[in-house]
Amino acid sequence: MLTVGILGLLATLAIPTMIRFQLKAKAAEGRINIAGIREAEEAHFAEAGVYASALPVLPVVIGPVRQPWVLMPADPHGFNEIGYAPEGELYFQYGVTISGGGSAFTIEARSDIDGDGVHNTWGYVKPVPGTSAGVAGPLGTCPATGVIDPDTRAANRLNLVGPCSAQSGVSAY
Repeated sequence: MLTVGILGLLATLAIPTMIRFQLKAKAAEGRINIAGIREAEEAHFAEAGVYASALPVLPVVIGPVRQPWVLMPADPHGFNEIGYAPEGELYFQYGVTISGGGSAFTIEARSDIDGDGVHNTWGYVKPVPGTSAGVAGPLGTCPATGVIDPDTRAANRLNLVGPCSAQSGVSAY
């Protein structure tokens, strides 16, 4: 009986920690793919002299289950133009908005990885050259002023991947 009690106590302590680690791993997908999209945008800019917008792509339904990335050869979204496609199924939905005549962009990634109904949104804001602002994200959460600074909780970090809102990066666990 004592052994069962000890195992129950250990499980009670270990399961929430395991869930937190799983959610961190799921959230890493968004940050990694944003970095890949940023690199694709910079390569496109080097060739074309402008950044390209990319409309949000499926999965339309986002949640705690992975969904396929669906792009057709005649991609109306813009991801084929910049030469970007992630591998496998995704938790996040991605989009890119441009501004400043194609000289600035914001990438946004949105999901609900813990299934609590609150979107977890990550982004990257490249400002218009010579200014301290870019453009709001295509999914409506990332402000033009930048992503959230973890120290001040203000949306003022540019040229860095980070959460787009104060509740992003926080889970129910």
